[in-house]
Amino acid sequence: QAALIEPENPSPAIACTDSLRALCRPEEAIACLQALVVQQPACTAALLLLAEIHRDDQSIAEAEQCLRRALDADEELVSAALRLGDLLAATGREEEAIACYQRVISLHPKHYAALVQLGMLYDRVCRPAEAEHCFRQALLECCDSSQISVSKGAKSPSACFPSASSSETESDDKSSHSINVTRELVNSLGMTLADQGRLDEALDCYDRALEISGDEAYPMAHTNRALALIQLGRFAEGWREYEWRWRCPGA
Repeated sequence: QAALIEPENPSPAIACTDSLRALCRPEEAIACLQALVVQQPACTAALLLLAEIHRDDQSIAEAEQCLRRALDADEELVSAALRLGDLLAATGREEEAIACYQRVISLHPKHYAALVQLGMLYDRVCRPAEAEHCFRQALLECCDSSQISVSKGAKSPSACFPSASSSETESDDKSSHSINVTRELVNSLGMTLADQGRLDEALDCYDRALEISGDEAYPMAHTNRALALIQLGRFAEGWREYEWRWRCPGA
């Protein structure tokens, strides 16, 4: 009824869609959004929600089309670029996904989520130096700047490590940031350094990730540490650490 009264206002149709989804009536939700998009082709809120429903239904091509239409309507729509990057990465189209995250960073150079996702993709396509740069920048964004000091071009990973007691920043990107996320990021940085043969620096990362974890076990960092130790010829210590591999997910 509200949509009939204010046909130019997309909010009622979107609210109706949310209700239909909650009632497990996805076909009607899609029809509601499609009708809205016919009336308002540049309604990015409708296109984003339609893309989400299609993706949940594994209709990947339709979801991609909606996200691209949203970006056509608003070239600076960060949420659409991020979601498109996630979708492309999940379907093995790494180079296209990289372009999406780069698009976000070109608009917002300190965007934490885009930096992390881009770093992970660079790591996946064997571009460790670029992955390292992204992870370092992301670490700067997820840490309290008063507790870290990073000089331009710094090579020492300790230069951009957060302390275990670092307070959260107030950015929307990192408001839900946790110690677990921080340690994953530091561990990922260590892996990119190891891929470049910088094993001592990689060890520093793994040690720091374990320090951040505190009393909580972190088998992946122990396992990565073991591999670096073995490559450095520190076999006795390395083989002991390597027993942690059995506690890693999927071992």
